Amino acid sequence: MKISIVIPTHNRKESLFRLLRSIELQEIKKSDVEVLVVFNLPNSTLKNEVHERFRKSINCTVLVSGRLGVNYARHMGGNHALGKILVYLDDDCRLSDPKYLEKLLDLHKAHPEAAAIGGPYSLPAGAGSIERVYHQISLSWLENSVFDAPWTRNLVGGNVSYKRFVFDRGLNFNSKIRFGGAETDFHMRLQKHGLRLLYSPSLVVEHWLEMSRFQFIRKGFLQGVGFETRVMKGLQIPNATKA
Repeated sequence: MKISIVIPTHNRKESLFRLLRSIELQEIKKSDVEVLVVFNLPNSTLKNEVHERFRKSINCTVLVSGRLGVNYARHMGGNHALGKILVYLDDDCRLSDPKYLEKLLDLHKAHPEAAAIGGPYSLPAGAGSIERVYHQISLSWLENSVFDAPWTRNLVGGNVSYKRFVFDRGLNFNSKIRFGGAETDFHMRLQKHGLRLLYSPSLVVEHWLEMSRFQFIRKGFLQGVGFETRVMKGLQIPNATKA
């Protein structure tokens, strides 16, 4: 197995099916890819619907972490994954490029020294003003994190992949984190261990954000709390000068 795709989800059938349909359309051998959909809590109806709809087109397994929290789902998916490359996608994303997985494999082959490889989000047509503002903030943060292209300090958690050796070394997402930025915390720890992160602007995933003003403010607040917590733990990587 070359690729394991881990999708944490919680009662979001429409967006989950949109993502799974886009995986169906990937131009890659079915036998090279497994999909691990991880529910936070049991949902037998949705589990059966996923199985019936996608069992013939993709190698899809539904797991249940039994606890709320994206990092518990990430852990369970990673523990069951068989692939050499583990891809983490959020359930509100869609692979708009049918060659996404092929490009991802090529990048990992071309850069064996890269522990993690990821790319940016794009927005679907008709995205609202709040979604566009948040997207631009996220994109600027990503682009400003690149210090010696293609090497970067940060990657987004819903469009990222890791070589298996990362987890074989005992490194993983911190499931105790309840504030925002668990993936940033993880990536800071990878770099503290001397591992490298690669950013590819061509590795785009479509992000179907649905965000109210309150959710926008709350997300910013939680990410701020996460930043301060990482500073106190000494996990911030100093800014580097771009080459």
